[in-house]
Amino acid sequence: MSIFRIKKDYTVFGEDFYWGEVAEEKMKTYLDLIEKEGFLAFKKKAYQDDRGFYDFIFSNVRADWRFCLPLNKDSKALDIGSGLGANTFVLAQEVGEVYSVERSLLRKKFLEIRKEKEGYKNVKIMSADALDLPFENESFDLIIANGLFEWLGVTDKFKSPYDAQKHFLKEAKRVLKPGGHLYIGIENRIAAIYFLGSGRDHSGLKRTSLMPRFFANFYTKLRTGNPYRTYTYSKYGYDKILKKENFEDINFYLVAPGYNFPKYIIPYNNLSGLKFLMRQVWGDQSFRKKLLKKIILFPFVARLWRLTFFSFAITCQKRKD
Repeated sequence: MSIFRIKKDYTVFGEDFYWGEVAEEKMKTYLDLIEKEGFLAFKKKAYQDDRGFYDFIFSNVRADWRFCLPLNKDSKALDIGSGLGANTFVLAQEVGEVYSVERSLLRKKFLEIRKEKEGYKNVKIMSADALDLPFENESFDLIIANGLFEWLGVTDKFKSPYDAQKHFLKEAKRVLKPGGHLYIGIENRIAAIYFLGSGRDHSGLKRTSLMPRFFANFYTKLRTGNPYRTYTYSKYGYDKILKKENFEDINFYLVAPGYNFPKYIIPYNNLSGLKFLMRQVWGDQSFRKKLLKKIILFPFVARLWRLTFFSFAITCQKRKD
């Protein structure tokens, strides 16, 4: 269990760390704007600067994965790596209490301001280390790990990123109530965009997720000077690690355009839904999509695309006994 301590005016568990959708200096500029001109001025500025960034913070679609879970006003949720609060504040409208854990003190400060300005009394905010959660056993009905699991290996606490991820799952299981749910939003290690070279892995390089781990580590060190520690997995890999840590009722969903904006959520086994997405929803912006639209009716093609879909929403449950 972490030792409680005070750092400046924040409740802190673990060391400060900044990572964000915008650069640290930009985040400081936004916080200065809020302090001088108010929260509404920030919302207007963010909307004008970057509509995508604005939606990333304030769109309710960010938390549409919640419809896959049995939540109610008695539910108590823990949002780990809560960022700027997209999931936290949507959930707070539907559950009894949300603990919002964010390691970055700058982002935590933003969360505190947003909580006050938007009037959420059932949200509690703190900084904490996801690998050392400062909560009692069996405290929560739901844990959210959205865009978190792949970053857990970036630590010196464990030699292997895989060990860090396993430890997190043990921690999650510890603080979940029997029958409680874990939600994970994350990329697919073998997504088609990585094969095509049109997407970069979390290493900042192309195709490192596709490489054997030892070679990805060697290649990343050679190119960046840093080890390869941002492990993602295929559906089979996620299923395997979750089962190994005794989670059950594991469900996979294909999310489009991605887990950070799950506008379309399709159960993994629903090939008809996947075909509908391709033929009726997505436009004809690219040659690849036009071609896929024509061949998606073939079951083999649909299954292959499902296997290499960009990202997953994953729900699983702690055993009740």
